[in-house]
Amino acid sequence: MTVVRPSKQPFVVNDPHPAPSAADSGSSRNVVDAKDGVVAFDPRTGALTDGDAGGVRVKRKNVVVRQLPEGLSNMLAGAERGAAVTLKGAGQTVASGPTDNSGFQPTTLAELESTGMLQGVNKQRGGLVTFEVEAAGKTAHARVMALPSNYDGPLFISDIDDTLRDTSKVSLAMGERQTPLPGAAELLAGVAEKGVPIVYLSAAPARLGTANDDFLTQMPAGVLLSRESVGLSALDPRNKVQAQQQGEFKGRVLSMLRTMYPNAKIFGLGDDKYGDAQAYIRHGGVAYVRDVRPDDKNMPADFNGVKTTAYDAAFRARVLGDLDGAIRTSASFDGRPEPTQGVNAAVNAKLDALTGSKVVEGNKLELFVDGDQALPEILKQIDSATKSIQYETYKFAPGDAVSEKVAERLLAAKQRGVDVKLLVDGIGSREWITSNKTLNKLRSGGVDVKVFNPVSAGNALNLTNRNHRKSIVVDQSVMDGGLAFVGGMNTGDRYMGDKSVKGRYHDVVMKMEGPAVAEVNASFWDTWQLAGGDVPSWAFENPNKPALDKRSGGQRVRVIAHEGAGDNRIMRAYTTLINDAKSHINVENGFPMSDEVVGALVSAAQRGVKVRYIVGADFGMLGQLAAKNYGRLLDAGVEIYEYPTAVHTKSMSIDGRVATIGSANMDNMALLQNREIVAVMDDPTWVKDYEARFFDQDRKGSAWAGETRRITNKPGLISRLKTKVLDWVVPDRFE
Repeated sequence: MTVVRPSKQPFVVNDPHPAPSAADSGSSRNVVDAKDGVVAFDPRTGALTDGDAGGVRVKRKNVVVRQLPEGLSNMLAGAERGAAVTLKGAGQTVASGPTDNSGFQPTTLAELESTGMLQGVNKQRGGLVTFEVEAAGKTAHARVMALPSNYDGPLFISDIDDTLRDTSKVSLAMGERQTPLPGAAELLAGVAEKGVPIVYLSAAPARLGTANDDFLTQMPAGVLLSRESVGLSALDPRNKVQAQQQGEFKGRVLSMLRTMYPNAKIFGLGDDKYGDAQAYIRHGGVAYVRDVRPDDKNMPADFNGVKTTAYDAAFRARVLGDLDGAIRTSASFDGRPEPTQGVNAAVNAKLDALTGSKVVEGNKLELFVDGDQALPEILKQIDSATKSIQYETYKFAPGDAVSEKVAERLLAAKQRGVDVKLLVDGIGSREWITSNKTLNKLRSGGVDVKVFNPVSAGNALNLTNRNHRKSIVVDQSVMDGGLAFVGGMNTGDRYMGDKSVKGRYHDVVMKMEGPAVAEVNASFWDTWQLAGGDVPSWAFENPNKPALDKRSGGQRVRVIAHEGAGDNRIMRAYTTLINDAKSHINVENGFPMSDEVVGALVSAAQRGVKVRYIVGADFGMLGQLAAKNYGRLLDAGVEIYEYPTAVHTKSMSIDGRVATIGSANMDNMALLQNREIVAVMDDPTWVKDYEARFFDQDRKGSAWAGETRRITNKPGLISRLKTKVLDWVVPDRFE
């Protein structure tokens, strides 16, 4: 819950936990629910509460606490201790109580209805309600946005400054009236006519509250949320600190709204200067941005919204059409909700646009954890190949027992007539000082080996252009066969070895059969060609495998191939999926995460999503660097676990609906530089099993590795200084 200003629109009512469990008994109860909610008023804080004497008990990270509206604040401050405060609706008393912190008893929805204050409010989707508050002989009004806790319709969020009006700090300071931009009032009127609740945001200084009050009389009714105090310098687009603070303010408001109404569909209108787009994107909203400054560089990497210079008829039609689409799938608006699936249609469409990939139906997916499971299956499929093998890895460790074993099987396949192609990276191949003896053995046996971007004096300045993918494609061109492996394991003892290997990494690989194999196949040939290899005529013969019938276990998967510098499609996919999370996120990654990913996880935790982050022990400098984000994550409520061995996994799951497995770490090098490949499993049944077998188990540990440790304390000063030095001198690594 939050109390906000100004006096005509000061309150937002929420239901952060509609059905508290025994394990979560400290959660607030329903405040206003369109079915069976309750409402009460705390005269000490002016907050609408669940009737507890001390006011609403909510975690600070889930709420934005604003000062009382000036009129109501002064009125309550002037009341003597024990003075009566009365809450009225439609002129009739709803509840009353003294100013001694005793609060009010909960008031049922039926009692609210009896006052007439809910007249005209749709009981299924809620609406705006106005309360009248009396104390010390004075009266103030409070507008409330009262929505059902299960509201699944659109919420329209609109910034004010430089979005609905051209903000001149001089004219605002002088108290001059601001008028809406052409088409702005008409746009918001169209939103209101559809019954969509409107929340106005203002990050302007509190002293401009009167101007906001006056401005909003020209706009449709809504609830205004504004910052307590910001210097006038915040209005200067060159002031990056203030701009960041304003973006953070809007992000906190969106976190609060997401917590209140987790099923709501957020649509956000803002400008391109103060982080509006980033706030909307990070909270799973559809962003519409007024392009105040052409070629603005502050757009988030995963921005897939709409930029406009004018609120003309075409733009208004686009926005209102998008709202119509959300209404058609909203039970709150008597629409037909989308069928249950891993990722909803809107997010899938966004991923299509951001990544250039598509969801492929009808695949068979199988998970293999650690080298004990993965290596035998990989060798089995190499041995069974009849026509072709495309083996791609960042590192093929020279002389390792695993490398030699894989090489023997590849040579045997070559000798029986299988076309075998091996693609390694110039740094990962370990050939920059001496030759790789295992690769030389393969070359001597006739295996076609190509090195991507080999290290040489001629390309010494191009060392960050790396192929970090790990994939294996077997018999892709055979109509009735074909399979692929995608995951994070390199070829070597520490990656695919068994439990006896000292320092073995914990990791996963997934095998897929079905039409999605064609996507992995295409990504291989693209990089193979860049490495100087010829693409054979049969490479794309019969690439479309017959899809498995859903009744036979056919599963949905999306394959995203990141093509290196200038391409951030996997980062966009990661943050888009995180921003869509409703209940929980599992992340397992041993490398330091990029600011984009950390910011998305922090925003998710702040809106009430349970975020669990698993890192590895004994990962040297990388483990130390990963700790640089611990303070920020812990402050947001993220749970951090340290697995007993080094973690090489690059994986995530969300809400038991969707998961990722692949080669891409969540660091800057992987997400902004390397060539990577990631599979996104869009199948709730498969993902729930994955969560149980992998993430849930890893939070406990394993019989062979030991118990997992929960990290609850932030790194100390010495550790933070060490991390800062390492972060400065050590570039992102490749594994």
